[in-house]
Amino acid sequence: MSDCKRFFADNFDAFKDDLKGLIEIPSVTSDKETSVKALDYVIGLARESGLKAFTAAGGRVGVVEYGEGGEAFGILVHVDVVEAEASEWRFPPFALTESEGRLYGRGVVDDKGAVMIILYMLKYLRKAGIRGNRKIQLIIGTQEESEWDDIDAYKVEMSTPCCGFTPDGDFPISNAEKGYIDLELSFPAKAVTAVKGGNAPNTVPSLISVTVENREYIFKGKAAHSSSPWSGVNAIIKAASELEGVAREEAFRFLRENFDDNFYGDREGTVVCPSLISLDDGMINLTLNVRTAPGASNAEVIAYFEEKGR
Repeated sequence: MSDCKRFFADNFDAFKDDLKGLIEIPSVTSDKETSVKALDYVIGLARESGLKAFTAAGGRVGVVEYGEGGEAFGILVHVDVVEAEASEWRFPPFALTESEGRLYGRGVVDDKGAVMIILYMLKYLRKAGIRGNRKIQLIIGTQEESEWDDIDAYKVEMSTPCCGFTPDGDFPISNAEKGYIDLELSFPAKAVTAVKGGNAPNTVPSLISVTVENREYIFKGKAAHSSSPWSGVNAIIKAASELEGVAREEAFRFLRENFDDNFYGDREGTVVCPSLISLDDGMINLTLNVRTAPGASNAEVIAYFEEKGR
């Protein structure tokens, strides 16, 4: 066993304890105060380990630093998470649960687990005395799941790394990201008197309730990340399909015609996911989460859905 693997094996219980403390902070991205609390927790752990750690951007971004050099190698992570409906979870979302060799909790994958793994990696490098010719900066955001205004402020205040990576993703390594648009379409409601589905713009909705003529219909799907909607079951699309003979809504027609087993629009590489639906002032509001392929502009995407929504 290598020294690095031995270090992680010897410290795995401590790692789980520290991750448990971070998961238990319900740092939903809409609650900026709690997101900052999660950041302060990580900064505190870093300082206890003898690592240099500080905050920037008005306390909204943290930096854990190791090594020296004129240039910095950046590792970008975040401690905010999307909302979690406890009733839809097998285990409590804001608690760390170990079951059959897996760890469960909101943020274990995105992105609190990665935060803690990198922190322990820096602890290992410090203990082993391994240094390169650049300093390493673990840059921790608090608004990745929403506005990103924390990183915008950080870039104004601090110099950016010369290179780096983010562990907030799947293997293999990619060197670019798709564009991101949250597009809202509105349709006049006819028979529907209430509708609510989805809990975040970047997830496949797993539950929707629709009321038609005083009768409530509940549809369940399977949650997934909106960048890979085929890995889940979209409850909004399911409702539109199954209510075809009950509520002849333009919103449901639009969903049936454009999203029945279709995730891509008409451009290869673009991925589209209906993620939120609600009723307000007689209008059914539908949010589409769009991941655009290279070359697709915002104006092109908006024009495409304006035409499809007619």
